[in-house]
Amino acid sequence: MSIGEKITFFRKKKGVSQEAMAELLGMSTAGYGKIERDETDVNYSRLELIAAKLKVKPEDIVGFGEKTNHQTNNNGNNSCNYVGENSIFQNFTDKDLAHALEKSQQENAFFKEKKSQQENAFFKEKISFLEEKNLFLTEKIKHLETNIPNENQTEKDIFWEIVVLSFKDEAQAIALLAQMPLSYFAIFEEILAQKLFALDKKVLAQSIYKNCNISKDDFLYVRCFTLAQGRDFYEKVLNNKISMPSNTFEALLYLSEKAYFQKTSNEFTPILTSVSYETGSNLTFWQ
Repeated sequence: MSIGEKITFFRKKKGVSQEAMAELLGMSTAGYGKIERDETDVNYSRLELIAAKLKVKPEDIVGFGEKTNHQTNNNGNNSCNYVGENSIFQNFTDKDLAHALEKSQQENAFFKEKKSQQENAFFKEKISFLEEKNLFLTEKIKHLETNIPNENQTEKDIFWEIVVLSFKDEAQAIALLAQMPLSYFAIFEEILAQKLFALDKKVLAQSIYKNCNISKDDFLYVRCFTLAQGRDFYEKVLNNKISMPSNTFEALLYLSEKAYFQKTSNEFTPILTSVSYETGSNLTFWQ
């Protein structure tokens, strides 16, 4: 396939007429027709311009339809020579080929530099991300270290610390409980049940609902809120020194479940406690 035939193929493939192609190249239609009919030589500069108008590379046109000629040399080894029906390179001067080689080398260097810049930008971004992550984890570790229960704290002290924290920052309370040994979860649930059970009194419920019907779930959440205000507040309400609030705080009931999942990635199995915290369970104070 000649160079003219190759140009014709790519022009038709792009859907461009001879007239339009001639106009793009700034020449007459008759003059352009001679190029496609191989009636005029095409140097590399002209080929480069044609390729640009067709939005392909000169190499795409040059290499299209070429065949490889396999030969066997004297040593019995196969060699592969790049040839065409007519050697299209005969139309190019040494200057054309040198220009093509120089441009190819420049393009090569450009894309290598661009790739290097992209890789550098990617790694810089990744390093920045890792540095931020490292800073975040360092701060988190510091925070957790300051919130690790003291060895001298009793089980009830730890309970109150977690309960009060849950009202201020549930996520931190869950993280703190998750640091405890698995055996502590049963202790936490037992203390929680006992504290809520002690507040389960008809007189306290009536002080909130007065003449209205008592909502069992709502009164349970009211007791949770009272507990989450801290030991002193809880004791004062329990001993009738201050009125019971009407605010609710349901999240306290799910601390163990969430902390257990955070620690083990397993579902939490409800723990059987000595008393129930459900409203009306403290029968002595509901008669």
